[in-house]
Amino acid sequence: MSKLLNFLYIFRWQVLIIFLVSLGVSASLGFILKNQVDELIVEKKEAERPANISLVVITTPDCSQCAQISQSLIDNLGKVNIAFVDQKELSFGTKDAQELIDRFEIGKVPALILDGEIKKNAQIAELLLSMGEERGESIVITGITPPYQIIDTKEIVGEFTLTYLTDEDCTECYDVDRHKNLLASFGMLPFEEGRIDKKDFRGRNLIWRYGITKTPTILLRGDLEPYTEFQEIWERVGRVDKNDNTYIFDAVDLLGTYRDLSRNKIVEVQQDRQQQSLQEVHNHVNFAVFINGEQFDFAQDPGRYFEIDKEVHLEESTLEGSAGKVIHVHAEDITMRSFLATLDWQLSDTCLMSDQGEEKCSKGTQTLKVFRNGEQDSSFGNLELQDGDQYLVTFGDESETVLERQIEQVPNFVF
Repeated sequence: MSKLLNFLYIFRWQVLIIFLVSLGVSASLGFILKNQVDELIVEKKEAERPANISLVVITTPDCSQCAQISQSLIDNLGKVNIAFVDQKELSFGTKDAQELIDRFEIGKVPALILDGEIKKNAQIAELLLSMGEERGESIVITGITPPYQIIDTKEIVGEFTLTYLTDEDCTECYDVDRHKNLLASFGMLPFEEGRIDKKDFRGRNLIWRYGITKTPTILLRGDLEPYTEFQEIWERVGRVDKNDNTYIFDAVDLLGTYRDLSRNKIVEVQQDRQQQSLQEVHNHVNFAVFINGEQFDFAQDPGRYFEIDKEVHLEESTLEGSAGKVIHVHAEDITMRSFLATLDWQLSDTCLMSDQGEEKCSKGTQTLKVFRNGEQDSSFGNLELQDGDQYLVTFGDESETVLERQIEQVPNFVF
């Protein structure tokens, strides 16, 4: 009996020791797991935190349009995961501006100098480097699109004037001011504007000098060669006078009712033809495609993805950083689905398939989503693309926070 009691006594202490050890191990494991979870939360918050960037803008007092271009660029940068914690503006010609120009070997203004967390993550670093050049620990962005000023010569690149040749007697004729918005879609801002009616002496002189047969219309003069996209379109809608390089818009029937000067007759254009013609001119849609959190780069292989279809395509651009991110639409009834189909991608209500045959279909928490202008698109990309639309096509199990970040990363390039 004493041996049995002694065994039970020893066994009780062994059980107690094992229990205490197990409790200690559990507590240690719980502590380790808690630390790991805390670290993941911290890492997630850090990844989602905006990159803190300081910005110096060097402007030029000789070019007010240049300021509009640089401000548009700043606004676009502000829509990605960047926070400008410090922002300063310096004018070309001042001592402080010149010191930075010399230090960073800047050749054009306006110029943007970015410092701080420019390499916080790969996407921000890739975006900024696609727009500018790395100079030490900074990134310098200059001359992305005209107009800009050459520092050495002080020449302004992309400076031009716009003349509206009006027809005040034709109240039903199209509004000639619409040309200004069309030019703005190519990032073109006239330095000077003037209005001349066809009845005035100067108006009659313009009609005779340039052989104008339809009014109202516009004439452009100046440094227009740098606007490459405009040049491509102009071949279809206008001509250039060989004597003084004045640009004369001829295709007025694309915009609406006009006067045929040869017959002195008002020619009415059907509204549906106007709308179709406008869409055939040039519309732009910004977009991004994410697959399991990674943005697909269509600019990685221009031969495979650029200018595949005449009616809708991707292309190289003078606006740095926009290549492969802006859809150029030249016809009606183009949807996100039909655009992707030109690249041999397929988009449906449930699946996204790449041109390499990689198929991603909604299942469980992994889902396909399409957003149009920040709102979820229930048609899954089956609506007609409109000028200025911003589309996000994304597949994965993203949280609401991540989805918001992806929507913010859809570009907003203005042409």
